[in-house]
Amino acid sequence: MKKLRSATIEQIQEVPGIGRKTAETIAVALAQAAPAAPAVNTATGEIIEDEEPDTTGGSSGEPVTAGAPDDRRGQKT
Repeated sequence: MKKLRSATIEQIQEVPGIGRKTAETIAVALAQAAPAAPAVNTATGEIIEDEEPDTTGGSSGEPVTAGAPDDRRGQKT
């Protein structure tokens, strides 16, 4: 939605089946709509960041598996 909200009418028209009139309607509707509240992990209360590609070479985004805390961090006991 973030990318669609910032797209131009011409960019929206690039989607197959969407003409100029529909693209204009979409752009107007998204400009008037309030942005959604941030997503929250209900188990931890943490705010979930946008799903942007990780260019830092960090975590793969895989969830931590259950186990002893040292196992989860890859540490040996």
